[in-house]
Amino acid sequence: MWREFIFCIIIIISIITFDYFMKNYIKDSTEEITGELSNIKEQILNVGEEDKINEIKVEELRNTWQKRYKKLGSVVEHDELEKVETNLTALYSALESEEQSEAISKLDESVYILRHIKDKYSLKIENVF
Repeated sequence: MWREFIFCIIIIISIITFDYFMKNYIKDSTEEITGELSNIKEQILNVGEEDKINEIKVEELRNTWQKRYKKLGSVVEHDELEKVETNLTALYSALESEEQSEAISKLDESVYILRHIKDKYSLKIENVF
């Protein structure tokens, strides 16, 4: 009887620990990508006619997203991640064709979805019930 009880306690502690680390990973990932998107938005808004968007920042965003996407896919609903992926792809296309209004629109949509993901997986009363 004690073995079963100890085994159940170990499983519960393992689940809580895993959940804690995954929530922190989701929070860190969404904040990092949102920060990079904010930097790109600021750059879009401040770009002049002769200037071009810094392609290094866009490439960093792509690399960060690809790195984080694989791990996020194990805990976050794929529909949510696909929405972000779709908006980021549209953002890249708009940046390449220099359509600033379309780029800002897709960027804002991506930020909204990322914040939704962060809120959805955080420990709040509204998420419990």
